[in-house]
Amino acid sequence: GLELNDQQALAVRLYVVVPGPKVFCILSPPGSGKTMVAAAMAAEVARRRGKDQSVQLLLSVQNVAVDNIGAALKKMDYGERGGVYNMKTNEKLDPHRHAPFDYFDLIRSETLEKWKKDEINWKISSCPRWNRENRRSEYELFDSKEDFLTYERRALEYDLDPKILLSTVEMVLQKMYTPSKLCGALERVRRVIIDEASLLPQAALFCIIQRFPKARIVLIGDNQQLPPFLYDEKIMGHELAGRPALSLAMKTKINPVVELNEVYRAPSSLVAPYNRLAYGGRLVSKKAEGEIPLSEIGLFDSGKPQLLMIEVEGQEVQNVKSKSFYNEKELEVLICLLKKFPREWTKEIMIICLYKDQKKRVQEVLDKQYNKDSVFDKFTVLTVDSAEVKRVPS
Repeated sequence: GLELNDQQALAVRLYVVVPGPKVFCILSPPGSGKTMVAAAMAAEVARRRGKDQSVQLLLSVQNVAVDNIGAALKKMDYGERGGVYNMKTNEKLDPHRHAPFDYFDLIRSETLEKWKKDEINWKISSCPRWNRENRRSEYELFDSKEDFLTYERRALEYDLDPKILLSTVEMVLQKMYTPSKLCGALERVRRVIIDEASLLPQAALFCIIQRFPKARIVLIGDNQQLPPFLYDEKIMGHELAGRPALSLAMKTKINPVVELNEVYRAPSSLVAPYNRLAYGGRLVSKKAEGEIPLSEIGLFDSGKPQLLMIEVEGQEVQNVKSKSFYNEKELEVLICLLKKFPREWTKEIMIICLYKDQKKRVQEVLDKQYNKDSVFDKFTVLTVDSAEVKRVPS
């Protein structure tokens, strides 16, 4: 079974109890298990639902965070077919890399294989629909694969009776203005969990409250993060567009706040610097001290935090075509650092770039170095978004 610490268990109780707070906040520093808590809250309510037809809505600003919650639900073996649905537009659907509980994850395995091999017959619908005028079943015909996918996705949504819906904030608000087979389920939403609420603008929270006036709302996030946009205080329009929803909910001092102070991703030596600077020393690491790679290559004495910050004077340059950025000086410093790792190094190292163009340049340099130095095959290069995907529970 799933073991929760005291703070996580309190968050679940506040979410499940009836009657309970209309709004409450969960402060979740990096590595404190917020994704697991969100999934645990939703799963517990769904298990207790019985004949209750209410629906839960799990939201985030980014697709990656939504998919992480879906993966957490799968990890705890929750989610019978149709019980959870991950709402996505056609552009976000990929048969080769389907997300937990999205359209391609829920269809039959034989149909999925046809999509992967591009053998799907998209010119005609897979199932007939009843034509009331002619009083007979008819197959729908399509001019494009896009139209076929839209039809088949809506047909699946029509048959679903979800207890839990996963979505980005943008998509669920868009459903206010577009016809959807899920409109009935959205009208039955009585609980909303918003992950990454520190990245949600205040105006978007007001829209969610207006859209789901009967729902209990939980805001999960880290109030030490930067706001979604820069804004000027005391200017209403700026605050609506820029102030984080989490800060707004906490400002009232009426809504309960649960602090998740136990962290599991990083050991104490790595947590210590930001714990002291941003969290008043309240964080407690439950992860044992592990490898000390920076000490092993001679950059630090043993026992020091494995955290190195290097200031680089190079200038960012924008690629005219891709509009992405790169920095040649940063790349030079990175290569110098990587060369400090010995040839016999066996553990994989992840390199995370902020911009796609920088990732591309790093990968090109590593590929050239690969034939010269075997240590260069130990590195994985990702952007910030793709690194988030790597954290999805397996």
